[in-house]
Amino acid sequence: MTTETVFLSSTARDLAKHREAVYRAIEGLDGYHCKRMEDFGARDREADDFCRAKVAECDLLVGIVGHLYGSCPPGSEQSYTEQEYEAAVIAEIPRLMFLAPEDFPLPAKLIELDEKRQKQRKFRERVSRERLRDTFTSPDDLAGKVRQAIFNLEKGQAAQERRLETEQVERSKSLSSQVDIEFVVFRLEQLANTIRLDLALLKDYGDSLENEKDPNRKAKYERTIEVLCETAERNRSKFSELRAQVAGEPSVAIQDVDVQLRKMNTKLDAILVGQEVILDELTDLRQDILDRFDAGEQAIINAVVERLDENQLVTVQVVLNGLDDRRIPENELQEILGAVQGLVAEIRREGVTLTDPALASGVERMEEVVKEPTLDVSHKLKLSVPIIPFILSYEGELGLASGLNLDKAWNRLVAKWKQLVAKVGGSS
Repeated sequence: MTTETVFLSSTARDLAKHREAVYRAIEGLDGYHCKRMEDFGARDREADDFCRAKVAECDLLVGIVGHLYGSCPPGSEQSYTEQEYEAAVIAEIPRLMFLAPEDFPLPAKLIELDEKRQKQRKFRERVSRERLRDTFTSPDDLAGKVRQAIFNLEKGQAAQERRLETEQVERSKSLSSQVDIEFVVFRLEQLANTIRLDLALLKDYGDSLENEKDPNRKAKYERTIEVLCETAERNRSKFSELRAQVAGEPSVAIQDVDVQLRKMNTKLDAILVGQEVILDELTDLRQDILDRFDAGEQAIINAVVERLDENQLVTVQVVLNGLDDRRIPENELQEILGAVQGLVAEIRREGVTLTDPALASGVERMEEVVKEPTLDVSHKLKLSVPIIPFILSYEGELGLASGLNLDKAWNRLVAKWKQLVAKVGGSS
């Protein structure tokens, strides 16, 4: 017998007893297995990415929404619980949602700031708007309602499958048999609503991607947009199948789906074209930096240059211009090189583990460069310049005092050289 997996989503501090009751109820059903974040253990992945991936693997999401918004992943303004719900929307898996009543007791120590309380109110409104939801009075009451909801869902799916099988049999008996137009229209309306939700998500993520500078967040937005691209392709296939079943003039439902698909395609095209332009510009910028080094030196810095964002690449380009023109004083070169040596020495002394391969390689290469006796100060710094901003982007994780010294020296040099460039440009 096939086992259906159910992802249990909720905040934990205010709903611990309710989660446990629902977990036991689902595990007690034949053919069902419940997944919870607390059962996954330690993983070498970011929690929010891992969580969304696990939701997408499941057949069903059961969500319990109280009055606590809960914690958000680093760099995100969405709670883990709302991200789990959104992952289920994108993956198009059924969602059975249960909202705590308005008078649900919340201990004073768990009451959040107004900003989070407002976010939770909006999340509850979103769930109520997008899904028929139920409420509950106790953990046992909730467990019983979850069991009944799963049973109803299973019964409804079985009835729909039987109906589809019956239709297929009837079509095979007689080519002249008519398609159930009402059922096709119903499925078209469902498809239109799904595309509207996807389009709203795409707009949000597209706007966020356009304005985001942090490379890690940009990568997350890009992954989500890739998923939405795949979803759009599936929706186009579904539309084609349904459209083929209806002869004659297009109905209102067909026209609605067609309009929503066109909007989705237009938005996707705009985002992808914009990304191609940005990628072309970044490729040119990276190549300009690499062209300043010989083949052996390019092999040292190439992996790091590929990881730099636009602002970091421009900064590296500005500093390299100053080094090539020999207009940076010797004492400033020595200051930065000394800060680099101090940072590398502290990393080795403290035994810091560098989990990012590119970061570990960058530190190792920089250590080799500063120790190379055949290179002068200017050449040592030139090879270090592309690596410095990449290492500084990990300053918060490393938590090293020498990182602050390097950051200050680097920022002073960049600011001074940009001022000099501005003056030269203004006088020309």
